[in-house]
Amino acid sequence: MIRTVKTSEITENIKEMCIEANYYLSDDVRNTLYHAKKSETWPLAENILEQMGLQIKYARLRRKISAELVAERAGISRGFSWSGR
Repeated sequence: MIRTVKTSEITENIKEMCIEANYYLSDDVRNTLYHAKKSETWPLAENILEQMGLQIKYARLRRKISAELVAERAGISRGFSWSGR
């Protein structure tokens, strides 16, 4: 039996997957950023990582996700060193 699928359903599903892939930061990426900032010695790179951390914080607040949940998902302690936790 052949199933008929509307192209609009496929388009909508792909759209949602693309948004999700670009909206949610995976735990391994978040964890890597944390460790990179912790060990960075070059001031410009440290500043960039600091700004990225703040953007992660703002996204978390917009999505109403607690810092505890983010830390749990990333496998790091709640007191990680992004400024303005």
